[in-house]
Amino acid sequence: SADIQVDKWVCNNSHSCAWVNPSSNYNYNDISYWLVKVTNKGPDNATGVQITDLLPSGLILTDYYIQMPGSDIWTQYDPSYNNSTGIWTIGNINVNQYAEFNFAALITKTGNLTNWANKTNQTEYD
Repeated sequence: SADIQVDKWVCNNSHSCAWVNPSSNYNYNDISYWLVKVTNKGPDNATGVQITDLLPSGLILTDYYIQMPGSDIWTQYDPSYNNSTGIWTIGNINVNQYAEFNFAALITKTGNLTNWANKTNQTEYD
């Protein structure tokens, strides 16, 4: 089995992602920054990992970078994320490794916006 943990943060800007109040106030036409971190807590390696993060109405993806497990390289517009379906195909994550998805989105409506990221596939039992 492999315990896959998905954490998501609203960030202050593209370079300062930490636990920030998700109820932060943004305005129409502001750029919001987000970070999704997927960690394998073990005890076994995980395969076939997919995360779904389909942006809701009112958020338009403007830029993103992905860091895959075991890599120190951030890749802009990494093809592992499909903007049309919201599916991020990570694949294999060894124990204690993580992958990160850092993105910016334009806010195009007023009111409350909710953006979720969920694990939607994994070969091993979680």
